[in-house]
Amino acid sequence: MSAGLLSAADLVDHALDSIASLDPPLNAFVTVDAEGARLAARQADAERAAGVYRGPLHGIPVAVKDIIETAGMATRMGSAHFADHIPDRDATCVRLLREAGAIIVGKTTTHEFAYGPTGDLSHNGPSRNPCDAALMTGGSSGGSAAAVAAGMVPLAVGTDTGGSVRIPAALCGVVGFKPAYGAIPADGVFPLASSLDHVGVLAGTAEDCGVAYRVLAGRAPAPTAADATSLRVGWLVTDSPTLADRAITDPAVAALVRARVSRQRGDRPSWCRRAVPGVLGDPGQ
Repeated sequence: MSAGLLSAADLVDHALDSIASLDPPLNAFVTVDAEGARLAARQADAERAAGVYRGPLHGIPVAVKDIIETAGMATRMGSAHFADHIPDRDATCVRLLREAGAIIVGKTTTHEFAYGPTGDLSHNGPSRNPCDAALMTGGSSGGSAAAVAAGMVPLAVGTDTGGSVRIPAALCGVVGFKPAYGAIPADGVFPLASSLDHVGVLAGTAEDCGVAYRVLAGRAPAPTAADATSLRVGWLVTDSPTLADRAITDPAVAALVRARVSRQRGDRPSWCRRAVPGVLGDPGQ
């Protein structure tokens, strides 16, 4: 977009076309605001043409979990009780997205009231896993994970109280990030447990999650590698042989994370992402 080779309108049209063709068996979306998204895309393109740049999310299509209020767009919480609920204001995180130039294309399926880890109990039906539509997405932000995993949008917003971003991200094969408590404002988000609720993001890569997080949390751009020489990460040892009888970490997961940490420290083990044969195709695509 910076080079003028791609427009926000192009991205939104691609997202809407993808939703129309891919969503029926997946049920990732509850509501799609095609008219509003196209209008916002034209505005984003006009601003960029006039030299106004709102940041890295300017013109990027985004999906929002359906327990997060969106002004003038139904927010149903996955429940028949709120089937006709149309908020008159945006949740703070949605307002921040719009101010950053992001384009809200629609609302994604949530487990009813965000109270469930499976994503298959919602008034509008279960969300389904793009890897295999017979499988669940996990929850409660299942629609957000499915929308990103299927390539309908590059970024989605979810919430996480006890795993509701991380579980569907893991099951659908995308990246989910639950920030520190309160880092992204939760005003306008239906409360499940207000002292534990977090707004989180889902994307195809950790880098994209980082970009979205920094915009929503009002933080400076990510530090460079040179700035991170003193960075320390704590490792809770739960996979030690001495703790084998009460280990809580799957050995394969522990090995994967240890390999990643070693890679960051300069040792370069091989790193790959395995595609599901015949479903998502070659990860190189």
